[in-house]
Amino acid sequence: MVDVKGHAIVLPGGGLEGRDISKYQIIAKGDYERRTVVFQQGVADFRDDYRPVAYFSGNCNGIGLEPKRSGSLYFFAEHHPDRPNPSTAPPIKVIATYRGMKIAEMIKLFDDETLLDSWYAGNRNLCFAGVGPSPRYPQSVEKIEELTGKNARESILTVVPDNIDEILKKSDTYWFDGAEIAEEVELGTLKETQAVRSFLDDYYNFQRYYHKPVDVLEIITNIAEGVQRPKVSPKGHS
Repeated sequence: MVDVKGHAIVLPGGGLEGRDISKYQIIAKGDYERRTVVFQQGVADFRDDYRPVAYFSGNCNGIGLEPKRSGSLYFFAEHHPDRPNPSTAPPIKVIATYRGMKIAEMIKLFDDETLLDSWYAGNRNLCFAGVGPSPRYPQSVEKIEELTGKNARESILTVVPDNIDEILKKSDTYWFDGAEIAEEVELGTLKETQAVRSFLDDYYNFQRYYHKPVDVLEIITNIAEGVQRPKVSPKGHS
C-alpha cells in the first residue's frame, strides 16, 4: 500500500507521509536499492526500491525516502517537515543532514525511527543553546552503529556535500547553521572556498549583532508565529 501520487499517508503507530518532492530543496540523493520499511506498531511492510534524500525547507531539514515509482518524498511522522522538533528545526544543518543521508544509504531495513536516528548520527555532537545536550543523540548513535558499524559511521563524518558552495549561496533565503560550517572548516573537512568564507563572514557578523548564540526554543516559537530570521548584511547592518 504505497501512495504513488504523493498524497498524504498516515498509518497506525506513527506511519508514513508523502509529499511532492519538488517542494523541497535537495542537498543530495542516494542510490535506489531494495529496502524494507516496517512499522513496529502499524500494519505496513513496504518492499520497494527506495533512495534516501537529504532535504531542507524553510522550517526544517532532514532525511526522507523516495520510492523509485513515484515523485514523492516520504517522511516518518515524527520526522515530518511540517512539525519540526528542536533537532531538525532551523538553523539548517546542511552537512549533518547530508551525512545522515549517507548513513541511511547503508541501511536496508527501516522502522519508524530509522530516518531520524540516521539524522542524529550524522552529527558530530548535538547540544542546543536554550535546550542543552540532546538526550536522544547518544541513543541514536548507538543504534546506528549497531547497524552500520562504528568505523563506517565515523568515516562518513569526514565527508561533505559536493554542492556545499551552491547551497550556502542560498543563505539569504534559508537559515543555515554557521557553527556547523565553522567547525568543519576548523577541522579541515571543509575547504574554505570563497563561498564558505563569505557565508562565515555573514554568520560572525550575525553573532556579533545579536550578542548571543542561537536559541532553539526561540526559533521554534518564531516558526510557530511565522517570524523570519532577521537579515544581517556582510557589514553587520540589519
